[in-house]
Amino acid sequence: MKQDIDVALHQFFSRRNASAILVAYSGGPDSAALLHALARMSLMENRFSVKACWINHALRSQEEMQAEQALVEQFAERLAVPLIIVTAVPG
Repeated sequence: MKQDIDVALHQFFSRRNASAILVAYSGGPDSAALLHALARMSLMENRFSVKACWINHALRSQEEMQAEQALVEQFAERLAVPLIIVTAVPG
């Protein structure tokens, strides 16, 4: 499966002239897999930079959101991917 993702991403981005990619990172497994694959591809091919963006929608308790944010930050740091954090204002 990992190879399928790598091949699909390579085919997709080989037809585009992207110098930077912003990944909407929810912290879930799908966006984590995409972020990981693109970060790896960026390092191997050195054609584009990758950044991640996580949005705190403030829909759960502050404690839950802080814990989730910490996990998101750790994952991005482990991948050496800059992380943009946006906090939504309810209302």
